[in-house]
Amino acid sequence: MPVASFTICSTLGFGFFLFPAALQSVPEVLYESAAFDGAERFATFRNITLPLIRPIAGVVAITSTAGGVLSFGEIDFLTQGGPTGDTNVLAYASSTNAFRARDTRTAAAPTLHLLALSLTPAVAQPPPPRAAPHDPPHSPPPEPSPPP
Repeated sequence: MPVASFTICSTLGFGFFLFPAALQSVPEVLYESAAFDGAERFATFRNITLPLIRPIAGVVAITSTAGGVLSFGEIDFLTQGGPTGDTNVLAYASSTNAFRARDTRTAAAPTLHLLALSLTPAVAQPPPPRAAPHDPPHSPPPEPSPPP
């Protein structure tokens, strides 16, 4: 339990800085127009707030997943795998096999699994929304013809 709480506390602070900034970046005009249209609070959150903070939520999800999956340092520092291997996660087992037991073949498979687990949140992110097409540039007015 101390390893889990240490890992959670070390990765949670990043989101505490990013989410309030993301919420402050949502224009107040959108909330006012939704209230004028009679939208309920949940509909406002679902249709305005959530789409606009989704990129920040993706960044927090990617960094938190990577921090949790690759928690070698915490385990090595706090328990060194635990008394009966209770905190022996993939990252710790892979590094232990590769560097302490000098068995790189056994360490390669967990490392590939860690790579797949770390990339999953990044690949699962929806594409960014497309920008609205801009009006075509206005052509200059025709020049007046010279007087006869």
